[in-house]
Amino acid sequence: MGPLLLAWTHAQLDSLMRLYPEIKPYLLAAKVSLPGTSPGFVRSTLRRICSGKDRTPCELACNSLADSRPDLVSHPPCPLTYPVLRALYGRTKGRRYLIELARRYPRSREAKDVLKYNTPKYLKLRVLYFHGDYDRVLKEADTTKPEERTYYLLAKWKTRGLSYGEVLLLPPEFRRRPLIKHLVRFLKAENYDSIEMALLDLVALGDYERAYRVMASEVAKPFLRYEASDLYVRLSATAHEGLDPSSLVWLGLSAYGVHYIEEAYNWFAEAREKAERGSFPWTQATYWLYIITRDTLYRRDLRTYNPVSYYTLDLGVPIPWRDEDVWDTTGSLRNYRIGRLLEGLFGWKVASRWYLKDIPSAYRKARELIEGGNFLRASYVLAAIYSSADRTKGVPRWWGRMAFPYDLYRGEIDSAAKEFGIDPLFLTAIVREESRFKRRARSSAGAIGLAQIMPYNFDKFQREFKERIRNRYAPLPNLRVGAWLLSKSLRAYGSHHLAAAAYNAGEDALNRWLCTYGYELLDFHHFIDIIPYNETRNYVRRVIRSFGVYRSLYGRLKLPSRR
Repeated sequence: MGPLLLAWTHAQLDSLMRLYPEIKPYLLAAKVSLPGTSPGFVRSTLRRICSGKDRTPCELACNSLADSRPDLVSHPPCPLTYPVLRALYGRTKGRRYLIELARRYPRSREAKDVLKYNTPKYLKLRVLYFHGDYDRVLKEADTTKPEERTYYLLAKWKTRGLSYGEVLLLPPEFRRRPLIKHLVRFLKAENYDSIEMALLDLVALGDYERAYRVMASEVAKPFLRYEASDLYVRLSATAHEGLDPSSLVWLGLSAYGVHYIEEAYNWFAEAREKAERGSFPWTQATYWLYIITRDTLYRRDLRTYNPVSYYTLDLGVPIPWRDEDVWDTTGSLRNYRIGRLLEGLFGWKVASRWYLKDIPSAYRKARELIEGGNFLRASYVLAAIYSSADRTKGVPRWWGRMAFPYDLYRGEIDSAAKEFGIDPLFLTAIVREESRFKRRARSSAGAIGLAQIMPYNFDKFQREFKERIRNRYAPLPNLRVGAWLLSKSLRAYGSHHLAAAAYNAGEDALNRWLCTYGYELLDFHHFIDIIPYNETRNYVRRVIRSFGVYRSLYGRLKLPSRR
Protein backbone atom coordinates (compact mmCIF):
# COMPACT_ATOMS: atom_id res chain seq x y z
CA MET A 1 0.00 0.00 0.00
CA GLY A 2 1.03 3.59 -0.59
CA PRO A 3 1.80 6.21 2.05
CA LEU A 4 -1.63 7.88 1.81
CA LEU A 5 -3.42 4.88 3.30
CA LEU A 6 -1.81 5.11 6.72
CA ALA A 7 -3.30 8.56 7.37
CA TRP A 8 -6.88 7.74 6.35
CA THR A 9 -9.89 6.44 8.22
CA HIS A 10 -12.97 4.39 7.33
CA ALA A 11 -15.06 7.57 7.23
CA GLN A 12 -12.72 9.28 4.77
CA LEU A 13 -12.71 6.25 2.47
CA ASP A 14 -16.52 6.10 2.68
CA SER A 15 -16.76 9.72 1.55
CA LEU A 16 -14.38 9.01 -1.33
CA MET A 17 -16.59 6.09 -2.41
CA ARG A 18 -19.55 8.47 -2.65
CA LEU A 19 -17.43 10.95 -4.60
CA TYR A 20 -15.85 8.37 -6.94
CA PRO A 21 -18.24 5.39 -7.21
CA GLU A 22 -16.39 4.08 -10.29
CA ILE A 23 -13.42 3.07 -8.14
CA LYS A 24 -15.40 1.72 -5.19
CA PRO A 25 -13.79 -1.77 -5.44
CA TYR A 26 -10.31 -0.20 -5.17
CA LEU A 27 -11.31 1.89 -2.16
CA LEU A 28 -12.84 -1.18 -0.53
CA ALA A 29 -9.54 -2.98 -1.14
CA ALA A 30 -7.81 -0.15 0.70
CA LYS A 31 -10.42 -0.20 3.45
CA VAL A 32 -9.93 -3.87 4.36
CA SER A 33 -6.21 -3.16 4.87
CA LEU A 34 -6.74 -0.43 7.49
CA PRO A 35 -5.42 -1.33 10.96
CA GLY A 36 -8.09 -2.58 13.34
CA THR A 37 -10.58 -3.71 10.70
CA SER A 38 -12.74 -6.57 11.99
CA PRO A 39 -12.29 -10.05 10.44
CA GLY A 40 -16.00 -10.26 9.61
CA PHE A 41 -15.90 -7.00 7.65
CA VAL A 42 -12.74 -8.08 5.83
CA ARG A 43 -14.23 -11.41 4.74
CA SER A 44 -17.55 -9.97 3.60
CA THR A 45 -15.85 -7.13 1.73
CA LEU A 46 -13.41 -9.48 0.04
CA ARG A 47 -16.32 -11.59 -1.18
CA ARG A 48 -17.90 -8.48 -2.70
CA ILE A 49 -14.86 -7.21 -4.56
CA CYS A 50 -13.62 -10.66 -5.61
CA SER A 51 -16.95 -11.45 -7.24
CA GLY A 52 -16.56 -8.53 -9.69
CA LYS A 53 -15.17 -8.70 -13.20
CA ASP A 54 -12.08 -6.64 -12.34
CA ARG A 55 -9.66 -8.93 -10.51
CA THR A 56 -7.15 -6.18 -9.72
CA PRO A 57 -8.84 -4.84 -6.53
CA CYS A 58 -9.20 -8.38 -5.23
CA GLU A 59 -5.53 -9.14 -5.80
CA LEU A 60 -4.48 -5.83 -4.23
CA ALA A 61 -6.51 -6.50 -1.10
CA CYS A 62 -5.44 -10.13 -0.75
CA ASN A 63 -1.76 -9.39 -1.30
CA SER A 64 -1.84 -6.61 1.28
CA LEU A 65 -3.62 -8.81 3.80
CA ALA A 66 -1.16 -11.63 3.11
CA ASP A 67 1.58 -9.42 4.53
CA SER A 68 -0.36 -7.89 7.43
CA ARG A 69 -3.20 -10.33 8.33
CA PRO A 70 -2.48 -13.78 6.83
CA ASP A 71 -5.29 -15.29 8.92
CA LEU A 72 -7.89 -13.41 6.84
CA VAL A 73 -7.02 -14.55 3.32
CA SER A 74 -7.89 -18.26 3.48
CA HIS A 75 -11.25 -18.26 1.77
CA PRO A 76 -12.31 -19.16 -1.79
CA PRO A 77 -12.42 -15.68 -3.43
CA CYS A 78 -8.74 -15.04 -2.75
CA PRO A 79 -6.62 -15.33 -5.92
CA LEU A 80 -3.72 -17.73 -5.53
CA THR A 81 -1.00 -15.14 -6.03
CA TYR A 82 2.45 -15.59 -4.55
CA PRO A 83 1.99 -13.40 -1.43
CA VAL A 84 -1.30 -15.15 -0.61
CA LEU A 85 0.06 -18.66 -1.11
CA ARG A 86 3.17 -17.79 0.88
CA ALA A 87 1.04 -16.50 3.75
CA LEU A 88 -1.33 -19.48 3.69
CA TYR A 89 1.50 -21.99 3.61
CA GLY A 90 3.43 -20.13 6.30
CA ARG A 91 0.40 -20.14 8.62
CA THR A 92 -0.98 -23.62 8.01
CA LYS A 93 1.94 -25.59 6.51
CA GLY A 94 -0.79 -27.15 4.38
CA ARG A 95 0.37 -29.63 1.76
CA ARG A 96 -2.08 -28.34 -0.87
CA TYR A 97 -0.65 -24.82 -0.57
CA LEU A 98 2.89 -26.18 -0.87
CA ILE A 99 1.98 -28.11 -4.03
CA GLU A 100 0.36 -25.00 -5.48
CA LEU A 101 3.48 -22.97 -4.67
CA ALA A 102 5.71 -25.53 -6.37
CA ARG A 103 3.43 -25.66 -9.40
CA ARG A 104 2.92 -21.91 -9.86
CA TYR A 105 6.07 -20.39 -8.34
CA PRO A 106 8.81 -23.06 -8.52
CA ARG A 107 11.58 -20.44 -8.15
CA SER A 108 10.28 -19.29 -4.75
CA ARG A 109 12.20 -20.06 -1.58
CA GLU A 110 9.18 -21.77 0.00
CA ALA A 111 8.77 -24.13 -2.96
CA LYS A 112 11.98 -25.94 -1.95
CA ASP A 113 10.06 -27.39 1.01
CA VAL A 114 8.40 -29.74 -1.47
CA LEU A 115 11.63 -31.78 -1.36
CA LYS A 116 11.03 -32.64 2.32
CA TYR A 117 7.60 -34.20 1.94
CA ASN A 118 5.93 -37.03 0.10
CA THR A 119 4.84 -35.02 -2.93
CA PRO A 120 4.70 -35.98 -6.63
CA LYS A 121 8.19 -36.61 -7.98
CA TYR A 122 7.68 -34.45 -11.08
CA LEU A 123 7.01 -31.47 -8.77
CA LYS A 124 10.29 -32.10 -6.96
CA LEU A 125 12.10 -32.26 -10.29
CA ARG A 126 10.38 -29.04 -11.36
CA VAL A 127 11.59 -27.21 -8.26
CA LEU A 128 15.10 -28.64 -8.59
CA TYR A 129 15.25 -27.56 -12.24
CA PHE A 130 14.14 -24.00 -11.56
CA HIS A 131 16.61 -23.73 -8.68
CA GLY A 132 19.46 -24.79 -10.96
CA ASP A 133 20.20 -28.25 -9.49
CA TYR A 134 20.48 -29.84 -12.94
CA ASP A 135 22.77 -32.72 -11.93
CA ARG A 136 20.26 -33.98 -9.38
CA VAL A 137 17.45 -33.77 -11.94
CA LEU A 138 19.51 -35.83 -14.40
CA LYS A 139 20.26 -38.38 -11.69
CA GLU A 140 16.75 -38.82 -10.25
CA ALA A 141 14.45 -38.45 -13.28
CA ASP A 142 12.75 -41.55 -14.72
CA THR A 143 12.79 -40.96 -18.47
CA THR A 144 10.06 -43.54 -19.06
CA LYS A 145 7.53 -41.17 -17.47
CA PRO A 146 6.62 -38.22 -19.74
CA GLU A 147 6.47 -35.53 -17.03
CA GLU A 148 9.81 -36.54 -15.52
CA ARG A 149 11.40 -36.92 -18.97
CA THR A 150 10.50 -33.30 -19.70
CA TYR A 151 12.61 -32.00 -16.80
CA TYR A 152 15.38 -34.48 -17.61
CA LEU A 153 15.60 -33.08 -21.14
CA LEU A 154 15.45 -29.49 -19.90
CA ALA A 155 18.27 -30.16 -17.42
CA LYS A 156 20.29 -31.86 -20.15
CA TRP A 157 19.72 -28.84 -22.41
CA LYS A 158 21.10 -26.56 -19.69
CA THR A 159 24.20 -28.70 -19.07
CA ARG A 160 25.12 -30.67 -22.20
CA GLY A 161 22.73 -29.51 -24.89
CA LEU A 162 20.12 -31.48 -26.82
CA SER A 163 20.14 -32.99 -30.24
CA TYR A 164 17.48 -31.70 -32.60
CA GLY A 165 15.55 -34.96 -32.21
CA GLU A 166 15.54 -34.58 -28.42
CA VAL A 167 14.23 -31.02 -28.75
CA LEU A 168 11.21 -32.37 -30.61
CA LEU A 169 10.45 -34.69 -27.66
CA LEU A 170 9.83 -31.71 -25.39
CA PRO A 171 6.23 -30.56 -24.83
CA PRO A 172 5.31 -27.55 -27.02
CA GLU A 173 5.39 -25.09 -24.10
CA PHE A 174 9.08 -25.93 -23.43
CA ARG A 175 10.21 -26.52 -27.01
CA ARG A 176 10.52 -22.97 -28.35
CA ARG A 177 13.73 -21.81 -26.63
CA PRO A 178 15.84 -24.94 -27.38
CA LEU A 179 14.50 -24.86 -30.93
CA ILE A 180 15.54 -21.23 -31.35
CA LYS A 181 19.00 -22.09 -30.02
CA HIS A 182 19.37 -24.73 -32.73
CA LEU A 183 18.03 -22.29 -35.32
CA VAL A 184 20.72 -19.75 -34.37
CA ARG A 185 23.35 -22.46 -34.82
CA PHE A 186 21.94 -23.39 -38.23
CA LEU A 187 21.93 -19.73 -39.29
CA LYS A 188 25.59 -19.30 -38.34
CA ALA A 189 26.50 -22.48 -40.25
CA GLU A 190 24.30 -21.40 -43.19
CA ASN A 191 22.76 -24.88 -43.27
CA TYR A 192 19.62 -24.01 -45.21
CA ASP A 193 17.99 -27.44 -45.15
CA SER A 194 18.17 -27.37 -41.35
CA ILE A 195 17.02 -23.72 -41.28
CA GLU A 196 13.94 -24.63 -43.29
CA MET A 197 13.21 -27.59 -40.99
CA ALA A 198 13.55 -25.43 -37.85
CA LEU A 199 11.35 -22.66 -39.27
CA LEU A 200 8.64 -25.17 -40.19
CA ASP A 201 8.80 -26.54 -36.64
CA LEU A 202 8.42 -23.00 -35.27
CA VAL A 203 5.35 -22.57 -37.47
CA ALA A 204 3.99 -25.85 -36.08
CA LEU A 205 4.35 -24.35 -32.58
CA GLY A 206 2.28 -21.35 -33.72
CA ASP A 207 5.21 -18.90 -33.71
CA TYR A 208 4.45 -17.62 -37.21
CA GLU A 209 5.83 -14.14 -36.70
CA ARG A 210 9.28 -15.32 -35.60
CA ALA A 211 9.51 -17.88 -38.42
CA TYR A 212 8.49 -15.36 -41.08
CA ARG A 213 10.79 -12.72 -39.58
CA VAL A 214 13.83 -14.99 -39.84
CA MET A 215 12.77 -15.97 -43.36
CA ALA A 216 12.56 -12.31 -44.41
CA SER A 217 16.16 -11.72 -43.28
CA GLU A 218 17.46 -14.89 -44.97
CA VAL A 219 15.76 -14.73 -48.37
CA ALA A 220 17.08 -11.20 -48.97
CA LYS A 221 20.68 -12.45 -49.19
CA PRO A 222 21.69 -12.07 -52.84
CA PHE A 223 23.82 -15.26 -52.97
CA LEU A 224 20.83 -17.47 -52.02
CA ARG A 225 18.83 -17.16 -55.21
CA TYR A 226 17.43 -20.70 -55.48
CA GLU A 227 17.46 -21.61 -51.77
CA ALA A 228 15.66 -18.34 -50.96
CA SER A 229 12.90 -18.99 -53.45
CA ASP A 230 12.36 -22.55 -52.19
CA LEU A 231 12.34 -21.39 -48.56
CA TYR A 232 9.76 -18.70 -49.32
CA VAL A 233 7.51 -21.13 -51.22
CA ARG A 234 7.60 -23.73 -48.43
CA LEU A 235 6.92 -21.29 -45.59
CA SER A 236 4.36 -19.12 -47.37
CA ALA A 237 2.34 -22.29 -47.92
CA THR A 238 1.77 -22.42 -44.14
CA ALA A 239 -0.10 -19.09 -44.15
CA HIS A 240 -3.79 -19.15 -43.24
CA GLU A 241 -6.65 -16.73 -42.78
CA GLY A 242 -6.08 -16.31 -39.06
CA LEU A 243 -2.62 -14.76 -39.37
CA ASP A 244 -2.12 -11.48 -37.53
CA PRO A 245 -1.10 -8.32 -39.47
CA SER A 246 2.53 -8.43 -38.25
CA SER A 247 3.03 -11.94 -39.65
CA LEU A 248 1.48 -10.87 -42.95
CA VAL A 249 3.89 -7.93 -43.16
CA TRP A 250 6.85 -10.30 -42.68
CA LEU A 251 5.48 -12.50 -45.45
CA GLY A 252 5.28 -9.40 -47.64
CA LEU A 253 8.90 -8.48 -46.86
CA SER A 254 9.95 -12.06 -47.67
CA ALA A 255 8.14 -11.97 -51.02
CA TYR A 256 9.73 -8.60 -51.77
CA GLY A 257 13.15 -10.05 -50.94
CA VAL A 258 12.77 -12.80 -53.57
CA HIS A 259 11.30 -10.29 -56.07
CA TYR A 260 7.77 -11.72 -56.05
CA ILE A 261 6.39 -8.21 -56.15
CA GLU A 262 2.77 -9.13 -56.90
CA GLU A 263 2.67 -11.55 -53.96
CA ALA A 264 4.32 -8.93 -51.74
CA TYR A 265 1.61 -6.45 -52.73
CA ASN A 266 -1.10 -8.98 -51.81
CA TRP A 267 0.44 -9.73 -48.40
CA PHE A 268 0.81 -6.03 -47.57
CA ALA A 269 -2.72 -5.27 -48.75
CA GLU A 270 -4.12 -8.04 -46.54
CA ALA A 271 -2.09 -6.80 -43.55
CA ARG A 272 -3.35 -3.25 -44.07
CA GLU A 273 -6.93 -4.47 -44.26
CA LYS A 274 -6.65 -6.50 -41.04
CA ALA A 275 -4.68 -4.00 -38.95
CA GLU A 276 -6.19 -1.17 -36.97
CA ARG A 277 -5.87 2.09 -38.88
CA GLY A 278 -2.86 4.07 -37.66
CA SER A 279 -1.27 1.11 -35.84
CA PHE A 280 2.32 0.05 -36.50
CA PRO A 281 1.48 -2.92 -38.81
CA TRP A 282 -0.99 -0.74 -40.74
CA THR A 283 1.62 2.00 -41.14
CA GLN A 284 4.34 -0.42 -42.23
CA ALA A 285 2.04 -2.16 -44.74
CA THR A 286 0.85 1.18 -46.14
CA TYR A 287 4.44 2.35 -46.55
CA TRP A 288 5.35 -0.76 -48.53
CA LEU A 289 2.25 -0.48 -50.69
CA TYR A 290 3.42 3.02 -51.59
CA ILE A 291 6.97 1.77 -52.31
CA ILE A 292 5.54 -0.87 -54.67
CA THR A 293 2.83 1.18 -56.42
CA ARG A 294 3.86 4.84 -55.90
CA ASP A 295 0.16 5.53 -55.41
CA THR A 296 -0.13 8.88 -53.58
CA LEU A 297 -3.26 7.60 -51.81
CA TYR A 298 -1.03 5.60 -49.45
CA ARG A 299 1.24 8.57 -48.82
CA ARG A 300 -1.78 10.73 -48.01
CA ASP A 301 -3.15 8.07 -45.64
CA LEU A 302 0.15 7.96 -43.77
CA ARG A 303 0.10 11.73 -43.31
CA THR A 304 -3.52 11.63 -42.14
CA TYR A 305 -3.53 8.69 -39.74
CA ASN A 306 0.07 8.40 -38.48
CA PRO A 307 1.99 11.59 -39.32
CA VAL A 308 4.71 11.13 -36.66
CA SER A 309 5.99 7.70 -37.67
CA TYR A 310 9.30 6.49 -39.05
CA TYR A 311 7.65 5.39 -42.29
CA THR A 312 5.81 8.67 -42.87
CA LEU A 313 8.94 10.72 -42.26
CA ASP A 314 11.05 8.37 -44.39
CA LEU A 315 8.87 9.29 -47.38
CA GLY A 316 9.60 12.98 -46.78
CA VAL A 317 6.04 13.77 -45.67
CA PRO A 318 6.04 16.93 -43.49
CA ILE A 319 4.39 16.68 -40.09
CA PRO A 320 1.14 18.71 -39.97
CA TRP A 321 1.93 20.70 -36.82
CA ARG A 322 -0.91 22.85 -35.46
CA ASP A 323 -0.48 25.79 -33.10
CA GLU A 324 -4.10 25.53 -31.97
CA ASP A 325 -5.13 22.84 -29.51
CA VAL A 326 -6.63 20.27 -31.92
CA TRP A 327 -6.48 17.71 -29.11
CA ASP A 328 -8.65 19.26 -26.41
CA THR A 329 -6.73 19.41 -23.13
CA THR A 330 -9.20 21.61 -21.24
CA GLY A 331 -11.82 19.00 -20.35
CA SER A 332 -12.63 17.39 -17.02
CA LEU A 333 -9.74 16.28 -14.81
CA ARG A 334 -11.83 13.75 -12.91
CA ASN A 335 -9.77 10.79 -14.13
CA TYR A 336 -6.57 12.65 -13.23
CA ARG A 337 -7.81 13.11 -9.66
CA ILE A 338 -8.79 9.45 -9.48
CA GLY A 339 -5.34 8.52 -10.77
CA ARG A 340 -3.65 10.65 -8.11
CA LEU A 341 -5.76 8.97 -5.44
CA LEU A 342 -5.00 5.45 -6.69
CA GLU A 343 -1.30 6.23 -7.13
CA GLY A 344 -1.11 7.21 -3.48
CA LEU A 345 -2.84 3.98 -2.48
CA PHE A 346 -1.49 1.39 -4.88
CA GLY A 347 1.25 2.94 -7.01
CA TRP A 348 1.76 3.91 -10.65
CA LYS A 349 0.79 0.64 -12.32
CA VAL A 350 -2.79 0.76 -11.05
CA ALA A 351 -3.14 4.54 -11.40
CA SER A 352 -1.89 4.71 -15.01
CA ARG A 353 -5.10 3.11 -16.27
CA TRP A 354 -7.00 6.17 -15.07
CA TYR A 355 -4.49 8.81 -16.13
CA LEU A 356 -4.71 7.51 -19.70
CA LYS A 357 -8.50 7.35 -19.94
CA ASP A 358 -8.77 10.79 -21.57
CA ILE A 359 -6.45 13.40 -23.06
CA PRO A 360 -6.94 16.20 -20.46
CA SER A 361 -6.00 13.87 -17.59
CA ALA A 362 -3.04 12.39 -19.47
CA TYR A 363 -1.84 15.87 -20.50
CA ARG A 364 -1.96 17.10 -16.91
CA LYS A 365 -0.05 14.04 -15.69
CA ALA A 366 2.57 14.38 -18.44
CA ARG A 367 3.20 18.01 -17.48
CA GLU A 368 3.49 17.01 -13.83
CA LEU A 369 6.00 14.27 -14.66
CA ILE A 370 8.12 16.54 -16.87
CA GLU A 371 8.19 19.25 -14.20
CA GLY A 372 9.31 16.57 -11.75
CA GLY A 373 12.14 15.46 -14.05
CA ASN A 374 10.66 12.06 -14.90
CA PHE A 375 10.75 12.17 -18.70
CA LEU A 376 10.86 8.37 -18.95
CA ARG A 377 7.36 8.00 -17.52
CA ALA A 378 6.16 11.20 -19.22
CA SER A 379 7.16 9.79 -22.62
CA TYR A 380 4.98 6.76 -21.93
CA VAL A 381 2.00 9.02 -21.17
CA LEU A 382 2.65 11.21 -24.23
CA ALA A 383 2.89 8.15 -26.49
CA ALA A 384 -0.49 7.02 -25.14
CA ILE A 385 -1.95 10.47 -25.91
CA TYR A 386 -0.71 10.22 -29.50
CA SER A 387 -2.12 6.70 -29.92
CA SER A 388 -5.58 7.61 -28.65
CA ALA A 389 -5.94 11.07 -30.23
CA ASP A 390 -7.65 11.97 -33.50
CA ARG A 391 -4.67 12.65 -35.75
CA THR A 392 -6.69 13.55 -38.86
CA LYS A 393 -6.74 17.24 -37.83
CA GLY A 394 -2.98 17.41 -37.37
CA VAL A 395 -0.66 17.24 -34.37
CA PRO A 396 -0.51 20.06 -31.81
CA ARG A 397 2.90 21.63 -31.48
CA TRP A 398 2.72 21.42 -27.68
CA TRP A 399 2.70 17.63 -27.95
CA GLY A 400 5.81 17.63 -30.12
CA ARG A 401 7.73 19.93 -27.78
CA MET A 402 6.74 17.86 -24.74
CA ALA A 403 7.41 14.45 -26.31
CA PHE A 404 10.62 15.55 -28.07
CA PRO A 405 12.23 18.16 -25.79
CA TYR A 406 15.39 19.97 -26.82
CA ASP A 407 15.98 22.10 -23.73
CA LEU A 408 17.12 19.18 -21.54
CA TYR A 409 20.96 19.28 -21.49
CA ARG A 410 20.90 21.51 -24.58
CA GLY A 411 24.13 23.30 -23.73
CA GLU A 412 26.08 20.08 -23.24
CA ILE A 413 24.57 18.46 -26.35
CA ASP A 414 25.34 21.47 -28.55
CA SER A 415 28.90 21.67 -27.21
CA ALA A 416 29.64 17.97 -27.79
CA ALA A 417 28.02 17.97 -31.24
CA LYS A 418 29.95 21.07 -32.32
CA GLU A 419 33.27 19.64 -31.13
CA PHE A 420 32.88 16.54 -33.32
CA GLY A 421 31.02 18.11 -36.22
CA ILE A 422 27.67 16.33 -36.03
CA ASP A 423 24.11 17.62 -36.04
CA PRO A 424 23.11 18.37 -32.41
CA LEU A 425 19.57 17.26 -33.22
CA PHE A 426 20.87 13.81 -34.20
CA LEU A 427 22.74 13.55 -30.89
CA THR A 428 19.56 14.66 -29.08
CA ALA A 429 17.58 11.93 -30.86
CA ILE A 430 20.16 9.35 -29.77
CA VAL A 431 20.00 10.52 -26.14
CA ARG A 432 16.19 10.49 -26.17
CA GLU A 433 16.07 6.88 -27.35
CA GLU A 434 19.03 5.65 -25.31
CA SER A 435 18.29 7.04 -21.85
CA ARG A 436 15.17 9.22 -22.05
CA PHE A 437 17.42 12.02 -20.72
CA LYS A 438 18.06 10.13 -17.47
CA ARG A 439 21.54 11.15 -16.35
CA ARG A 440 22.13 8.11 -14.10
CA ALA A 441 20.74 5.56 -16.57
CA ARG A 442 22.50 2.18 -16.62
CA SER A 443 21.59 -0.69 -18.94
CA SER A 444 21.74 -4.40 -18.16
CA ALA A 445 24.71 -4.62 -20.56
CA GLY A 446 26.65 -2.01 -18.55
CA ALA A 447 26.14 1.07 -20.77
CA ILE A 448 25.91 4.23 -18.67
CA GLY A 449 24.82 7.84 -18.78
CA LEU A 450 22.80 9.97 -21.15
CA ALA A 451 24.38 8.50 -24.29
CA GLN A 452 24.63 4.96 -22.83
CA ILE A 453 28.37 4.51 -23.33
CA MET A 454 30.03 1.14 -22.74
CA PRO A 455 33.15 1.16 -20.49
CA TYR A 456 35.49 0.06 -23.29
CA ASN A 457 34.42 3.06 -25.39
CA PHE A 458 35.39 5.37 -22.53
CA ASP A 459 38.79 3.66 -22.49
CA LYS A 460 39.23 4.12 -26.26
CA PHE A 461 38.28 7.79 -25.99
CA GLN A 462 40.76 8.40 -23.15
CA ARG A 463 43.58 6.72 -25.06
CA GLU A 464 42.87 8.63 -28.28
CA PHE A 465 42.51 12.08 -26.70
CA LYS A 466 44.94 11.50 -23.81
CA GLU A 467 42.56 12.78 -21.17
CA ARG A 468 40.99 11.20 -18.14
CA ILE A 469 37.23 11.11 -17.55
CA ARG A 470 36.70 11.16 -13.80
CA ASN A 471 32.89 11.03 -13.72
CA ARG A 472 31.52 8.91 -16.54
CA TYR A 473 27.92 9.82 -15.67
CA ALA A 474 28.59 13.57 -15.99
CA PRO A 475 26.56 14.90 -18.96
CA LEU A 476 29.30 16.63 -20.96
CA PRO A 477 31.99 13.88 -20.87
CA ASN A 478 29.36 11.22 -21.55
CA LEU A 479 27.92 13.16 -24.49
CA ARG A 480 31.39 13.89 -25.89
CA VAL A 481 32.14 10.17 -26.12
CA GLY A 482 28.74 9.58 -27.75
CA ALA A 483 29.30 12.38 -30.27
CA TRP A 484 32.78 11.03 -31.06
CA LEU A 485 31.40 7.54 -31.78
CA LEU A 486 28.62 8.95 -33.96
CA SER A 487 31.03 11.16 -35.91
CA LYS A 488 33.21 8.14 -36.73
CA SER A 489 30.20 6.15 -37.96
CA LEU A 490 28.86 9.05 -40.02
CA ARG A 491 32.23 9.45 -41.74
CA ALA A 492 32.51 5.71 -42.35
CA TYR A 493 28.98 5.08 -43.64
CA GLY A 494 27.69 8.48 -44.74
CA SER A 495 24.21 7.69 -43.42
CA HIS A 496 22.32 8.57 -40.25
CA HIS A 497 20.45 5.25 -40.50
CA LEU A 498 23.66 3.22 -40.61
CA ALA A 499 25.33 5.37 -37.95
CA ALA A 500 22.42 4.61 -35.61
CA ALA A 501 22.70 0.89 -36.43
CA ALA A 502 26.44 0.92 -35.70
CA TYR A 503 25.87 2.81 -32.43
CA ASN A 504 23.47 0.09 -31.25
CA ALA A 505 24.87 -3.15 -32.67
CA GLY A 506 28.50 -2.20 -33.24
CA GLU A 507 30.46 -1.65 -36.43
CA ASP A 508 31.46 -5.31 -36.73
CA ALA A 509 27.84 -6.49 -36.87
CA LEU A 510 26.87 -3.74 -39.30
CA ASN A 511 29.82 -4.48 -41.61
CA ARG A 512 28.87 -8.15 -41.60
CA TRP A 513 25.29 -7.32 -42.61
CA LEU A 514 26.40 -4.94 -45.34
CA CYS A 515 28.67 -7.63 -46.80
CA THR A 516 25.95 -10.26 -46.54
CA TYR A 517 23.27 -8.18 -48.22
CA GLY A 518 25.60 -6.53 -50.74
CA TYR A 519 26.04 -2.85 -49.93
CA GLU A 520 26.45 -1.71 -53.54
CA LEU A 521 23.15 -3.38 -54.55
CA LEU A 522 21.38 -2.63 -51.27
CA ASP A 523 17.69 -1.73 -51.33
CA PHE A 524 17.88 0.63 -48.38
CA HIS A 525 14.14 0.64 -47.62
CA HIS A 526 14.18 -3.14 -47.43
CA PHE A 527 17.44 -3.46 -45.47
CA ILE A 528 16.24 -1.33 -42.55
CA ASP A 529 13.13 -3.50 -42.15
CA ILE A 530 15.01 -6.83 -42.22
CA ILE A 531 18.01 -6.04 -40.00
CA PRO A 532 18.57 -9.40 -38.25
CA TYR A 533 18.73 -7.97 -34.70
CA ASN A 534 15.26 -7.07 -33.43
CA GLU A 535 16.66 -4.49 -31.02
CA THR A 536 18.77 -2.77 -33.69
CA ARG A 537 15.98 -2.75 -36.27
CA ASN A 538 13.56 -1.09 -33.85
CA TYR A 539 16.27 1.22 -32.51
CA VAL A 540 17.15 2.59 -35.96
CA ARG A 541 13.50 3.31 -36.71
CA ARG A 542 13.02 5.06 -33.36
CA VAL A 543 16.16 7.19 -33.70
CA ILE A 544 15.42 8.27 -37.28
CA ARG A 545 11.84 9.05 -36.30
CA SER A 546 13.06 11.21 -33.41
CA PHE A 547 15.65 12.89 -35.64
CA GLY A 548 12.97 13.73 -38.19
CA VAL A 549 10.67 15.16 -35.52
CA TYR A 550 13.50 17.23 -33.99
CA ARG A 551 14.40 18.67 -37.38
CA SER A 552 10.76 19.46 -38.09
CA LEU A 553 10.30 21.20 -34.73
CA TYR A 554 13.64 22.89 -34.09
CA GLY A 555 15.74 22.89 -37.24
CA ARG A 556 15.85 22.33 -40.94
CA LEU A 557 12.84 20.67 -42.54
CA LYS A 558 15.13 18.47 -44.62
CA LEU A 559 14.77 14.90 -43.38
CA PRO A 560 17.65 12.50 -42.58
CA SER A 561 19.59 11.17 -45.53
CA ARG A 562 19.77 7.45 -46.21
CA ARG A 563 23.10 7.55 -48.03
